[in-house]
Amino acid sequence: MSTTFFNYFKYFCQASVCLAPTKEIVPLCTLVVNNFFDIILTML
Repeated sequence: MSTTFFNYFKYFCQASVCLAPTKEIVPLCTLVVNNFFDIILTML
């Protein structure tokens, strides 16, 4: 389940980068993806 969500979020970030190629959204997505599991554990 978490893997599916991770893939979905990854594709979402890629789409966001394509739709809005700014210098802010890329580091944001990278930060969230890199800390994905930490964020999930925090939510739990």
